Amino acid sequence: MLPLWHIRGSYKKLISTPLPLYNNPKNHSGFTLIEVLIATGIAALLGTIILAIYFSSLQAYRRGEAKNQTSVKAQLALQQIGRVLAQACSCGTGSAIIGSSSNSVTFNVICGNPAFPSGVDPSCPSGSYNQLTLTFLNGQVLLSSSSSSSTEKIADSISNVQFSESNNNTLTVTVSQKGVIPGGNTNENSQIQQVFFFH
Repeated sequence: MLPLWHIRGSYKKLISTPLPLYNNPKNHSGFTLIEVLIATGIAALLGTIILAIYFSSLQAYRRGEAKNQTSVKAQLALQQIGRVLAQACSCGTGSAIIGSSSNSVTFNVICGNPAFPSGVDPSCPSGSYNQLTLTFLNGQVLLSSSSSSSTEKIADSISNVQFSESNNNTLTVTVSQKGVIPGGNTNENSQIQQVFFFH
């Protein structure tokens, strides 16, 4: 059994020892409500900025892709038209271009050469010349012959083609192509122009 003086000393020591104050903020290692709100606000602001940059980059990429596709379509159409016009000649008539309007051009071509589009006029005798017409109609560039009812499609899905004759031996061809950006209503336009000189 412990002596009384020992028990009294232990009791005094127990009473004099301060209890931990759990309400004291210095004893907590967590965050206050204000700190949580500030951190949440900063995170939301950063997230908004990152999303804005992402969607802006995505829109720029889509616009570039649409521009590239419309440009390629316009270039292909102009190449096809140029391949046909490369066969034009004066053929002893004094002029390669017979007539033109804003959406069509008529020109002379020698029959029988390897590049002659035989599907347009297969009956054209080799060595003679024929009149061919390029016409832009309903998004298509059509090639027809003055002596045949058949036509050949040169290019399609084109927004616009314009022919402009400055004199009998110079023709300017302008091909325009529109494209819509996926997920948006914005149109991207490509326009290519080429001047053809005939002898």
